[in-house]
This record gives sequence, C-alpha cells and structure tokens, in this order.
Amino acid sequence: MSGNDGRFRGHLLVGIPGERISAAELMKRTGVAVVRSLEGALLRHDELIQIGDKVKAVLVEGRSTLLLFADASPMTQGHVWRTCTKEQLRRF
Repeated sequence: MSGNDGRFRGHLLVGIPGERISAAELMKRTGVAVVRSLEGALLRHDELIQIGDKVKAVLVEGRSTLLLFADASPMTQGHVWRTCTKEQLRRF
C-alpha cells in the first residue's frame, strides 16, 4: 500500500449511530491516526462528531484517516460534523 490507497476493509465499531463524541474519543475508540474534513481540514480534539450508520477509515498520505463532512442543515442549528457515508467515500 502507498499513500492514498483507499478504504480499509470492513467498518469501525465506534458507538451507536446518532451518538456524538469528541474527535479525541473517536481516535481513541478506532485507532485512526487522523480525523479531518473531506476538504482536508484537521479537526480539533474537542470538536464533536455525530456517528453515522457505518464508520469507515481510508488511507490518506499513508495514515489511517476518518473523513467527515459538515452538515449545515436547519435541523442541526449551525453545523455538526458527521462521519461520511459509503457514497461519499467511493472516490477514495
């Protein structure tokens, strides 16, 4: 494997879908090295992330990475970080 080889097999068992946990806790539970947005911005360790149905890591720049997207829908009252869907990760 090299720097950007794509998704890892299987999904990560993190918690209950809909649960919100910090980036630091997410890294601790999954063992991923990096938590960042689809655009490449690194998240602070105290930022909250809402867990999706299936959480998958990808290999980016040689490191296991969990990619997130900012959901700015009216229901979230601002924006909330969410784990990416399978469809969003297809390009990796």
